[in-house]
Amino acid sequence: MSKVKIPHDDKNRVVLTDTLPYETPITFSNEGLYNYLNKNETNAFASYFINKNIINTRPYNFKIKKGYNSKRTLSVPHPSTQLMFIDLYSEFSDLIIDLCSRSVFSIRFPAKVASAFYEKQLLSDPTTPERSVEKDEGLKTSHQQFSSSYFAYQKYNFIHKFYDSYEFHRLEKKFCQHPKLDISNCFPSIYTHTIAWAVVNLPKLVPSKSRGFLG
Repeated sequence: MSKVKIPHDDKNRVVLTDTLPYETPITFSNEGLYNYLNKNETNAFASYFINKNIINTRPYNFKIKKGYNSKRTLSVPHPSTQLMFIDLYSEFSDLIIDLCSRSVFSIRFPAKVASAFYEKQLLSDPTTPERSVEKDEGLKTSHQQFSSSYFAYQKYNFIHKFYDSYEFHRLEKKFCQHPKLDISNCFPSIYTHTIAWAVVNLPKLVPSKSRGFLG
């Protein structure tokens, strides 16, 4: 199968790639919302719920299994909130790429806006030369027509690729202990103003060689 190009002027694809949790049911997607936004049709019922002027919204929360006997709460943002992400990515994608690429510690960060992706069947074809595969692009299965990510990521676009890498295996041999820290519970308590403070004060506080802890 051939390389699938992504139109750069299609800013609405953000709702297909970046606004929903990864672990949604297979029957649930944002394709209906995406098609509605692209058609620019007037629909009184949809317009009531999909409106940038709606500020106070509530997400839909649901739980997924985490381990043997625990669960994790995930949230689907309100459609009106997702519209704001479209403008955010459209206006600040270059800044996001610049800030996230500064850290020397990041193993996964957005490197550019994705321009193409390969279907899974192409990647599984043993006759396909490895050098022809752009590893930083999002992947989708053959029956899906959209990229899985708005950005192309470096160094590892999926965390499992890091665990399978030579870099990780080398670290396992070098160190006798491997501590892990789950920081997922810290995100709801982040004081968002500190992100702006870090970006503004970063050049003054961090030496140039290690500048950028936001990746």
